[in-house]
Amino acid sequence: MECEIDYVATVHFDFVVQDDKDELIDFLRSLYEDVEDRETMPLSLSGVGERSRSLTFRNPYNLDDFPVRNTDYIDSVFSYAFDLRSSVIGMVTFAFVSDEEKKKIQQEDVKEARNRVTRHVYNFKEFRESIPSITDAQSPCDIVYFELEEPKLEPEQAHSTEVLHEMWNDCGGKLNKYYVEFGGSLSKLDIDGSVYLLTPRVMSKPLGSLSLVNLTPCINEKEDEEMDSDGLPYWFEVIEKIYPFLKLGEWLGFRGRQLKDIEQNLHGVLDSSSGGAGRDTDELLSIQNELAEVQDEWVEASVQLPDEMEEMKRLYSDIIAGEVDLDFESSPPAPDGELIWGTKALMPIWVSKIQEWLSNVESLRERVGEKHDSTSSYLNNTIMAQSSISALSLQDEVTFLTRVLLVLTAVLLFVEVVDVQAIFNLFAGVFWVLFRAFIWFFVGIVW
Repeated sequence: MECEIDYVATVHFDFVVQDDKDELIDFLRSLYEDVEDRETMPLSLSGVGERSRSLTFRNPYNLDDFPVRNTDYIDSVFSYAFDLRSSVIGMVTFAFVSDEEKKKIQQEDVKEARNRVTRHVYNFKEFRESIPSITDAQSPCDIVYFELEEPKLEPEQAHSTEVLHEMWNDCGGKLNKYYVEFGGSLSKLDIDGSVYLLTPRVMSKPLGSLSLVNLTPCINEKEDEEMDSDGLPYWFEVIEKIYPFLKLGEWLGFRGRQLKDIEQNLHGVLDSSSGGAGRDTDELLSIQNELAEVQDEWVEASVQLPDEMEEMKRLYSDIIAGEVDLDFESSPPAPDGELIWGTKALMPIWVSKIQEWLSNVESLRERVGEKHDSTSSYLNNTIMAQSSISALSLQDEVTFLTRVLLVLTAVLLFVEVVDVQAIFNLFAGVFWVLFRAFIWFFVGIVW
């Protein structure tokens, strides 16, 4: 069967804590002309819903001035911010790859084509560094999405292992250019009748570095419209399904990195304060200032983390408990000889990772709290001991100076009380008598 790529886009995820929401929105308003503010009230099974607000930013003022490395890669771009009342806000930025760049990918060999795909992802590094995102710019959370012009598969064909293996044999080279491999971690997603293949581009980073191929784009074609009623791509249905996993993964990654940094900084303060008895008070106070900076970081994390943890456990309890319904996901078997141990569905791996990271963050939080208290106590005790030693030394100096002051005071009092002229005359008379006696004694000897 023929294989041809028809449509390529990159999807960039960023997550922002609630305190930085205004900074995020102000920055996006500075980039885009059109902003649509939407508010909905979804209902839960119990009939009670939480009001939800989202913002869609379209039409950059000038695409050439958009904070990306190379605007030649993209035809258009827009951002969609949602979960705006959540403790962690989600934002998705869609960048639609230009036809010229798509052709270049198809013309390159697998290695160079993959390099191009990677450059599309890192093209948004400057954008990420311009917003208060908790997502690591060095390890971005993103999806490379594409559709096949050929073969055109119907849903029942996309579910056929035989058809998928035939497609892989004929299209494997071109699929590989987008990091899609029929082996390792590979999920087939059946969402509202559309069928997708989802696979990580980097096996060591199963969450957030993904390739997504739409196997059945033809069933969504409605008078050539690419957007749904909310103005989002019709394949946003996939984003909605996997978004909670990515949000949990990015949030836990951020808090884990933050707590590890605080722990490392505490070790640095402790190393600086070792041998404290031999340091002067100024040095110890300087170290205490270092600790105060670490304390500010710890206070921020320790205040925000419990609320975030409570919210995440409430909203995504099924994922955290490992009880999420994954009926829409399956893992197609790899072709014979492709991978002897077969393929594995992604989302059970994600659930396992999220549970592991959540446990690590909770342990880190407890451990850092204990180390913070111990370091603070040790440094405060050291400063108090050194202050006591300095106070004793200062007391000896004060005692000596007090005695000198007493002597000087006595002399001044003596001068004030006694007639100075009389004392002078007395000393002058005594000196004259002694001088005359010396003269007579000397004359007597000579005589």
